[in-house]
Order: sequence, then structure tokens, then C-alpha cells
Amino acid sequence: MVGTTYATYLDLSDQVVCIDKGKYNRMRATILKHLVVYGPMALIELYAVVERRLYRSFQDSISHYFNIVELDLETCGEIRRVPNSEREFVEIS
Repeated sequence: MVGTTYATYLDLSDQVVCIDKGKYNRMRATILKHLVVYGPMALIELYAVVERRLYRSFQDSISHYFNIVELDLETCGEIRRVPNSEREFVEIS
């Protein structure tokens, strides 16, 4: 399929989902940019920053794409959960 990408993330079912490649890349770039600029962030805070950045120009559900892309980035080893953090913090691997 032209214009789609496959995101694989590990959960109980090892799902593979097919999503729009352009939106995936925009979400990925936004997540990584903010982790580089701000350092480790709680997932809820990272989502809030990403949502503020994309809400006017993103036609689909930001939370849906955020969850898929964030989990895919973890699966691919580009970001990781911060060990022993009180909340669910993530950082660049």
C-alpha cells in the first residue's frame, strides 16, 4: 500500500497495525523532538505537549496515533521507559 506504514508494538497480542505513513512520521518526529529538547518526560506530559503541537493540523485522533507511535518507538528501541520512575517516564534510548 502506498502511503501506509506498519507499526509493530509489543503488548499481550503482539499487534501489527497499518497507519498513514505521513501521520506516523509527523507524530514520531514530534515525540522525538520533544524528548530531545526536554529530556525524560512522563507519558501524560509528553502526550499533552504533542497534542498542543499537532491539534490544529492533525485530522485523525491524536491519542490513537500517539499510543501507536510511542509503543512502536519503544519496540524499535528508539525510546525507553525510565526504570524506577514514579510515573511512566520515557526517554531517548
